[in-house]
Amino acid sequence: MPRLVRLHEIDQFAEVVRIPEAAVTDDVLRGIRGLDERRELEPALQEILFDPNETPHGPTEIADLLTSRVVVRGDRRLAAFILKGKSFPQVGSRHVAYQFAKLRTVPDLGLSVFLAVGNIQDDAQRDFVQMALDGGTDYLVGDAVDCARLLIAYEKVCPIDGMPFDAQGSCPDGHRRDPGAKLEVPVRGDIYAEIQRLEDVSHNGAKRYAAVIMVDRHASRDALREVMKESLPTIRGAEYHRNDLVASRWKGTEAHVVWLYLAGTSEDARHSNWLARAQWIDPDLDESMKPVRLGGVEEQDGIEIEWNTQYDAMRQFLQSNAGSKGPLLDKIRQLVARAEPLWASAREELDALVRGDSTPDHFDEALERLRDPIDEIAQDSGDLPFPPEDLEDLDTAAHGFFGSLHNLALYYMDIGKEQWTHQQRVPLIRMALDDCARDLERIRGELERVR
Repeated sequence: MPRLVRLHEIDQFAEVVRIPEAAVTDDVLRGIRGLDERRELEPALQEILFDPNETPHGPTEIADLLTSRVVVRGDRRLAAFILKGKSFPQVGSRHVAYQFAKLRTVPDLGLSVFLAVGNIQDDAQRDFVQMALDGGTDYLVGDAVDCARLLIAYEKVCPIDGMPFDAQGSCPDGHRRDPGAKLEVPVRGDIYAEIQRLEDVSHNGAKRYAAVIMVDRHASRDALREVMKESLPTIRGAEYHRNDLVASRWKGTEAHVVWLYLAGTSEDARHSNWLARAQWIDPDLDESMKPVRLGGVEEQDGIEIEWNTQYDAMRQFLQSNAGSKGPLLDKIRQLVARAEPLWASAREELDALVRGDSTPDHFDEALERLRDPIDEIAQDSGDLPFPPEDLEDLDTAAHGFFGSLHNLALYYMDIGKEQWTHQQRVPLIRMALDDCARDLERIRGELERVR
């Protein structure tokens, strides 16, 4: 029987219990309501879930985030997330009905999640719950306060003003996030190992660290086991605490839980393509405080290890689909140059309809003529390679633009004509055109910053 799932029941969101609703001030709420779903909300959730997959916003998209990494009370689920950011201060059923409909096509969906930083209207919540009940999936509905608690708990936004932290750990108002600690670990022999990042993920019941360790990707598994074994005491004894409250609870105590993530290159770490993941749990830790087991295939000295058997294939895939800066810039510019006149034409048709200079039939005929060239651009944009790190923001803005533009074509495909009347399509088209305009401005801004 489908049931309502609470945020903390998702293992990857368990830290949300540390942030009470009372901690979400008006300033924080204002910051959260200003988050962009594609540029800020979606990437933050992917980082929390350790999900590196990036699905372009276009014809291949079923949900804003579709992942098999979500664990609900120890049960791994295929989960679909529908996200609404600052563009939707009021989220009604008409804004999300087409996305709800798409979720019905996902087989074996175990959890449907609807998160919005705006005000969720009753009809949107009603239709989402009904979709979940009809599809037999558990469901979770999260509003701006829930989003704030989650993103603060995992240090994605500033707890003072709700603004997102940048790569350097600063929010726009200048508040700094604790950057974490860097340690050196001596390992016997000539094995290269460096703890690139140490994160304190403790709670009141257990001191817990997560560490990303850079190693030689050519090292044998025996060598990597030695790295894990010899890194563990150093990490357990680290006196690093993310804030004074945690320090007051755990200073002088060795860690009860340690997670290790072994990466061969910085690109591996960027895309979460680990050589191995490992977990160590103090056997004396209270059972109620122990995290869900990693489910690794082996255990050495109390360290549970999960080897990534697809590491080389994933690395090859990432390399073969990585784009160099010049050609990727050229392709994005070419696609935008093809797409912008189509967007402008659709905007002119809508303006004419609103002024009364056009008829509904003429408007629908004009938009239907744009369907195929728009669909072709959306298909071509799906072949864009992975961007280099300094073009990630431009790539995100471009995919947002092509995805919003493709919605115009979707409304005039057979399924769209069956689902929506002319009166229902017009406000949806207006929203898609507004999204395109916003993303075009972002593209222009990012192109100006390219060096």
